[in-house]
Amino acid sequence: MSFRSSKNSKIINTKIGKLLFDIIGFWNREQKPQWRLHFDRKDLSDSELLEDTECIANMKQVSYFQDKKSFVYKYIFPEQEFKLKKGRSVIIANNTDPNRADYAGKIQELDQIKRTVLLRKGISKEEKRLPKILSIGEKVMEQARFENLNKNIYRFCDNVLENKKGYDALKSFLNRDFPSIEGLKPGEKIIKSDNFDIEIPEIISRLQNSYIFLQGPPGSGKTTRSSNVIIDDLEILSNLIQIFTSSSPL
Repeated sequence: MSFRSSKNSKIINTKIGKLLFDIIGFWNREQKPQWRLHFDRKDLSDSELLEDTECIANMKQVSYFQDKKSFVYKYIFPEQEFKLKKGRSVIIANNTDPNRADYAGKIQELDQIKRTVLLRKGISKEEKRLPKILSIGEKVMEQARFENLNKNIYRFCDNVLENKKGYDALKSFLNRDFPSIEGLKPGEKIIKSDNFDIEIPEIISRLQNSYIFLQGPPGSGKTTRSSNVIIDDLEILSNLIQIFTSSSPL
């Protein structure tokens, strides 16, 4: 990809063209702080990691048992603030043992009231069992996923530079265009009542290769409402697939 060719000069001078310089290398920049913290934690004790909200620190093993091809470890932990959630893959945050892998498994259950966590980890003859005292942090992005995200970025940039069709909603968002919604004029108020559970899915169903974004403070329901819309769309898609794969004519 070259930004210097005369063919691309007009595109580069557009609003979206100027943003390409920031988009390129985004994941490289995004990963640097995570890797820096990853290695900094190696020098910290379990008690010192209690101040790190990216970790659950100083956990004490209560029990473990085998479930099929995995061990499930139960830990209790002292009161602390943390961001980790159920389903996350985690590592031993301050592992310095060269003979022990960093991977600590996946959070199977997390009870903030009882302050207990269950970790599921596959059984391996080569790997040691998890330690009695443990501090965990989220697993840093794997190389395969990192490379895939970078490829997607370059694919989008090439599409813009070559002035191809596609990525309409993303281009509209980056250009800060008004959302294109069937039945609404550009700039017209989108949500007109407090009945978000009905209005948001209805507005999204009328998007015309465009976008909307939900903004609000923590706990206001952004993720919940977005998830509900995705589920509704998947149900519609599933019904369409069933129709098209049916032997009966449409």
